[in-house]
Amino acid sequence: LPAKLYVQSAANQTIVKRVEEIAKKRDISMAQVSVAWSLSKEAAIHIKLTEEEIKYLEEPYEPMAILGH
Repeated sequence: LPAKLYVQSAANQTIVKRVEEIAKKRDISMAQVSVAWSLSKEAAIHIKLTEEEIKYLEEPYEPMAILGH
C-alpha cells in the first residue's frame, strides 16, 4: 500500500469542510455523511459484503479518539 493514502489538496480540504458542515447541520457524524455519500453512488448499491468480509475488515479495528476536534 502507498505510504500516503490521503492527499491534502485544496479540493480535498474543501470536501472535508463540506462534509463537516453537513454533519453539523444534521447533527450527525462526518462518518455518517461519508457513508451516505458513498451509498448514493450507483456502484455502491450493487455490492454487498459477506459476513466473512465484514469480520475480516473489522478484526484489526481498535477504537481511538477523534483527531482534530
